[in-house]
Amino acid sequence: MKHATQRLLSLAIAIALFLGALFAFFNLVQPAYQSSQLVKAQKISKENFLKNQQETIKQVKTVVDAYKGNGNLQNLTALALPPSRDEANLVNQINVLATKHGIAIQNLTISAPTARSVTSKTKATASSSLVRPIGVLTIQVRATASYANFRQFLESVENNIRVTDVNGLTVTPLGRPNQDYYGYDLALATYYQNP
Repeated sequence: MKHATQRLLSLAIAIALFLGALFAFFNLVQPAYQSSQLVKAQKISKENFLKNQQETIKQVKTVVDAYKGNGNLQNLTALALPPSRDEANLVNQINVLATKHGIAIQNLTISAPTARSVTSKTKATASSSLVRPIGVLTIQVRATASYANFRQFLESVENNIRVTDVNGLTVTPLGRPNQDYYGYDLALATYYQNP
């Protein structure tokens, strides 16, 4: 064989090997790589799911422990819906929330309680029932604060352990028009177990 023929033959073999390597890469290696990437993505997805589930379980355990720490369900219900009017505690709760959020309370008035029946049964049936009527205390609060502070105060009132509804709100600007300082007249209703 001639030297030129040997070179041409070795070049043809090199090109054939190169084309064979490309064929093997695109038909064998790349699909295996894509398959491994899919498996890796599924693994990461399952790990994230497991992590989220573990965090959820931890939060549930925290809530369960918090309820266990507060005693039985009756004590917890008594905090949300007290067995008596407990006006002093109510005033204290509102004052603590107002102080926490920088609210200046000008006036706080608690009206005479009213009873509201939770069922439409007759009085004899209601007295023999385990469900007692609910008493309602109406609170009028006049306060001054910035809008952001008052909004945080309202969120705290809504999330307070004692069940409280906001029945009315009047906002009056105080000071100059460019100041963020307002007067608020707030009507709240809170509930208690009426014996």
